[in-house]
Amino acid sequence: MRSRYRLSREETVTALQVLLELPDVEIEAR
Repeated sequence: MRSRYRLSREETVTALQVLLELPDVEIEAR
């Protein structure tokens, strides 16, 4: 496991959108 977090730009954007959808994480992630 060299690079576990091998995400492309689209993957990262999608992950951010998912985090923003969560109400609890929305405050902490800011």
